Amino acid sequence: MITFDREQKNALTEGTALREQLQLTAKQACDVKSARGYRHTFITGDPGLGKSYLARKEAEESGIPFILVQGQASLFGMAQNYAVAKVKHWDEPVIVIIDDCDFMFTDSDSINTLKGMVGPDDVFAYSKNIHLNSIPEGAKRDAVAVFMNDDETGFRIPLDNFYFIFTSNAQLPTNRTLAEARKRSKGLMTSKIEKMDHLLAIRSRVNYVSVNTDKAGLWGSIAHVLLEDSGCPSISEQEKMMILDWMWNKWENMTETSVRTAEKMAEDLIRVGIESAKDRWAYNYLEL
Repeated sequence: MITFDREQKNALTEGTALREQLQLTAKQACDVKSARGYRHTFITGDPGLGKSYLARKEAEESGIPFILVQGQASLFGMAQNYAVAKVKHWDEPVIVIIDDCDFMFTDSDSINTLKGMVGPDDVFAYSKNIHLNSIPEGAKRDAVAVFMNDDETGFRIPLDNFYFIFTSNAQLPTNRTLAEARKRSKGLMTSKIEKMDHLLAIRSRVNYVSVNTDKAGLWGSIAHVLLEDSGCPSISEQEKMMILDWMWNKWENMTETSVRTAEKMAEDLIRVGIESAKDRWAYNYLEL
């Protein structure tokens, strides 16, 4: 029978507090009817904490229309989704979750677009020339057409009723890090400093929440999901503890550590039984 030692129990307590902090942040971000200083929220922290999962969960429970942007979405793809949401919910609040928004930091076009999205103009500006025929017939083409102007290149979508939740594994720069970079460059405006300057502006326009932890906090967060938040419902509590104990003891050599990792391990256990599952875990999740 698996039991947790004192260190593991303390980690579970730490992880539970961390999870509750993230859940409260996501809940407040989705509470669009409350008066607050910042309309948009930027949540950053270690991979595997469940930032995006909790944001989606709270958005679903809020009853507010929401859209999810995932992966390496192109600016044009994002524009089409925003156009549809704006036309459909012109004056209603819309929550937009941009999962793993790091892709928006890769070039100046994306960063400038991101700055415009979070104010002060609250607009998505797509400045490239397009042809409506490049969009398949349907709701997206019709929505984009609403915002096009024959006298201008591209189009602009007002986002005054959009509430953005960004999740990221990357930290945005602070005043101090920017000042240190400027000192090292001896006053030269390099592309790196210009980028940092824009990212700092974005940070100043959102509710910026940084959640970072160590092995204990991340493991404890995963343990909380499995044991106290109905994670992996197809296996018993003792089997969940077996997975968690294995992760705890192999942590430093694991190739991935997240709730999804535990879920995949549970799937192995269900399919092949515990002894064969341990062999699969070692093969799939440990550095060779």
